[in-house]
Amino acid sequence: VGETSADGIKNIQFELNGQPRSVHVNDKSAGVTENKRLKALKGVTGSIGAAMPGVVLETKVKKGDTVKK
Repeated sequence: VGETSADGIKNIQFELNGQPRSVHVNDKSAGVTENKRLKALKGVTGSIGAAMPGVVLETKVKKGDTVKK
């Protein structure tokens, strides 16, 4: 187990099935408040959260259109 970094991340090294592994975990005892990413912008109509940021280039429907599955 390594030292905790300034941003509260601890590097843990171990061996699994004979293979060396390394993972980074949040050290909750470090007292660092984490910056959570907002899933959508509050108060912005039409704001949609996504795991991977991007831009909507085109929409194929208009407000009020019925969409079939």
